[in-house]
Amino acid sequence: LAAAEQKATFLVPGVARALAAIFKLGTRAALLGVAERAWGDARDLAESPAAKGSALVRQLACKLAQRIGLLFLKPRVVAWRYERGARSLVDNLKKNGGDVAGGAATGSETPTSSESTAPAAADESDDDDDVPDGVEEVIESLLVALRDKDTVVRWSAAKGLGRITARLPSEFGDEVVGSILECFAPGENENTRHGACLALAELARRGLLLPERLPDAVPHVAEALTYDVRRGPHS
Repeated sequence: LAAAEQKATFLVPGVARALAAIFKLGTRAALLGVAERAWGDARDLAESPAAKGSALVRQLACKLAQRIGLLFLKPRVVAWRYERGARSLVDNLKKNGGDVAGGAATGSETPTSSESTAPAAADESDDDDDVPDGVEEVIESLLVALRDKDTVVRWSAAKGLGRITARLPSEFGDEVVGSILECFAPGENENTRHGACLALAELARRGLLLPERLPDAVPHVAEALTYDVRRGPHS
């Protein structure tokens, strides 16, 4: 029995890593037929005794889950994401006729033609696509992983949520943001709050945290900057 457990210690992470690599490099057409079965295996892996005792196995389970979730969704760039555009001093000066002194005196900033100060208008197709049930289950598993005690697992879950949300319709994407904000509820521990901050950062980096959600998110992030828990005679 001890020999079998020792063998599984190396076998389980190896198989999980191999599957994660296959779903990363394989084509959607070739793998979509086995996605449901693979998701069942990934779900069982996350709940297995091996995962409970190994941060590496839990991290690999997150990687496998998110890549299966991406397989369920068609590759696309959603139109509802926020695009700030590029701000260039050189372009601003060219628009002002190259008058450096004038631009410095007024202190005004002329937006470039490529700059967008509002989220792009969502295509009608964004909200017409149905989200497979498997995607909802994957997102739920990643939200649970945001509460993990190990940082590598929380970070992998945050990246997975960002990648999957980047392919979701706007309404569903907003629900993901709302679920992440619920991780800041009173009574949640520091691991959960840290995971939520990682997820918000990943969404913001990808333009998926829209301006109308900032009043809800910023107070929690500001609170996280000074978050402290006293344990015995120290913090």
